Amino acid sequence: MMDNIIRMSSKATVKMCVMTTIPFTMRVFLVDQLVFLSQNGFEITLICDYDPEFARDCPQELMYHPVHLERNVGPISTLKAFFKIWSFFRKTDFDIVQYCTPKAALLGSVAGAMTRIPVRLYCQWGIRFVGFTGPMRCMFKLLEKLCCYCSTDIAPDSFGNLRFAIKQGLYPPDKGTVVYNGSANGVDMTRFDPEKRIEFRKEIRSELNLPDDGFVFGYLGRITRDKGINELVQAFIEMAENDPDIYLLIVGPLEGDTLSQETRDYLNTFPRIVQLGHQNQPEKYLAAMDVMVLPSYREGFGQVLIEAQAIGVPVISSDISGPREAILHEKTGLLFSVHDYKAMYLALKRLRESPETIQEYRKNGIDFVREKFEQRNFWQKMLEHRQTLLRKRKLLS
Repeated sequence: MMDNIIRMSSKATVKMCVMTTIPFTMRVFLVDQLVFLSQNGFEITLICDYDPEFARDCPQELMYHPVHLERNVGPISTLKAFFKIWSFFRKTDFDIVQYCTPKAALLGSVAGAMTRIPVRLYCQWGIRFVGFTGPMRCMFKLLEKLCCYCSTDIAPDSFGNLRFAIKQGLYPPDKGTVVYNGSANGVDMTRFDPEKRIEFRKEIRSELNLPDDGFVFGYLGRITRDKGINELVQAFIEMAENDPDIYLLIVGPLEGDTLSQETRDYLNTFPRIVQLGHQNQPEKYLAAMDVMVLPSYREGFGQVLIEAQAIGVPVISSDISGPREAILHEKTGLLFSVHDYKAMYLALKRLRESPETIQEYRKNGIDFVREKFEQRNFWQKMLEHRQTLLRKRKLLS
């Protein structure tokens, strides 16, 4: 079953393949916008690792061709995956292949170049080598350059990462374009509806036994060292020593064994830290927070920041490329120096002690996202961008 297309759709004008490493990325960021593309002249095949739930839930408009593409697997497994992708590309006449996430992007770009797919689009949602030093940084930078070289076009999800990539010599300026105002998918304002914030807040706080009058800092995303979880827990614990009414809600999948032992101990034993795994309704958990915190070391954009602001939750984030464009500093949230838990502590304390500022940021954040990142507007610009790439190569009239 791993080598067979699971679901078929009707013939369309443009044949497009979309690749991610794991189904989670496809499900969370891409499926809805790809259904939109399928309604506008695209026949779309998805390639990612196999997941029976994703196979079951994949929309009828899309085709699912699973390939074993787990993160952090050895070279033999990676070569097998590359051969399957290359073979599939050879016998399928795609007009465009689009890829994101490191492994899928590397294999998709090289296989696409070898089989001469006319449009090879790298959705550059973050630049991995930024998180490394020494030889590892050099190796991942070379792989990033290879991916960019094999791609005909690159679409970073923030202007900051576009400027950084050009400055680093990853590709020339005319090869990269940010769609609309950035982000991976915009925000569905009917799902992250600020009018539902109070209702969602009561529901989740009741479910988790969080007091209605408690002050909840929150994080939503992958739970790993590079997301700044060690620093977040350290800052919260220091603050909690003198403030018995604050809580920390951490929502997301735990990845690997990258957290410090001290952080793991606090996550498991501190009574005012609530840790949950992945949740299918992020809007409800964001609504349960008073302030959402993203202390990441690197981000492509910081999608969760605009989702939090959309539903009326102020945000605090590390001051890095991507989040700088997802927040209006001192209008919708606060930025602090990356890795600096003391600066994070001061930002947490500042909003904790100023309910008036929270109210101001809440209103500003809703307006900011509605104006800049509304999902339907993003999808329309994304469709126009893909059509432009195809017209450049005379694949669309």
